[in-house]
Amino acid sequence: MIKEETGTVISVDEKEIVIRVDAASECSACGMCRGCKTSGELSCGVYPGVRNGDRVKIRINTAGRFFSALFTFFLPAFFLVLFLTAGENISQSAKIMSPSSVKFLFLLLGILSGGMSMYLGNMFLKKQVKYRPEIICKISGADMKKDN
Repeated sequence: MIKEETGTVISVDEKEIVIRVDAASECSACGMCRGCKTSGELSCGVYPGVRNGDRVKIRINTAGRFFSALFTFFLPAFFLVLFLTAGENISQSAKIMSPSSVKFLFLLLGILSGGMSMYLGNMFLKKQVKYRPEIICKISGADMKKDN
């Protein structure tokens, strides 16, 4: 899903533009997180002719949220449950180590694999340009009066 928002340019350099995004109406009504109630900051690619303080319209690909949730919550939880279940099953037939040591070892493996999935997922999402917000246009003073 593609979403369009408006915001104000905070900083501009040769690699990126940082924009403070206005709170969307659905965000201000929700109140589930602190960041969306007032405003948030996004990093966009460069756009010609934009300076600090300019109002811009940006396009956000919200499919990145799904992958972010997948790598942050679901995969680590899956790995933890998988390794805990495997540890429970293997500890019953362990002859070399005590069952509690086997369970603890598999718990650590589950935590490490979950952390690794979070790290690799974050690296994957950072490289995906299609999930990065992009500036569509600069909003002039006349356009701002029309919006209000």
